[in-house]
Amino acid sequence: MISIGLSGNIGSGKSSVAKVFASFGFVVYDADLLAKRLYKFENIEAEIEKILEITIRKKDGNIDYKSIAKKYFNDESIYHRVNSILYPALKELIRMMISESNQDILVEAAMLYEIGLQDLFDYRINVSAPAEIRHRRLNESRNMSREQIEEREKMQGSERIKEKRSDFIIHNNEEQFVIVQVEEILKKIGHLSSK
Repeated sequence: MISIGLSGNIGSGKSSVAKVFASFGFVVYDADLLAKRLYKFENIEAEIEKILEITIRKKDGNIDYKSIAKKYFNDESIYHRVNSILYPALKELIRMMISESNQDILVEAAMLYEIGLQDLFDYRINVSAPAEIRHRRLNESRNMSREQIEEREKMQGSERIKEKRSDFIIHNNEEQFVIVQVEEILKKIGHLSSK
């Protein structure tokens, strides 16, 4: 069983790369989606509501992620306080998932190093793309403004530091084929034969 932590800044194409790994039999998880599930635990929900000073459940019983995001990304103090609750729980959840898995597993986590998840994995891979490509992708796919993108980028760590701490780098710059890079990595870690 191989475990991989996949990092990269917003818009780098982590999800596209994760799909390629899935095509090679990896079970893929998205740390953002796992973190969203944590809001549903009563103790976490109560702590988050105290910090945000709002009710995070809508009348229909679902979590109001838009209201959370509005406060979370616009106040650095709130951002850090919410993370101090979510990150330890997320780290424990991912640790359990890896230890209980009998399949190859990849966790997509933009904040892999910031959360302290890197040591949970056998290998760490960073997906890298030039800023202009990332910004264009985010504008087209999520209709994000330059200001919104830059705010999110500030919260995520330096791409250079992520690259230095990673075992492998995938360049998702629209010039190099991602699938070829994934195959090369899988050969190097012994997941594919190097015929």
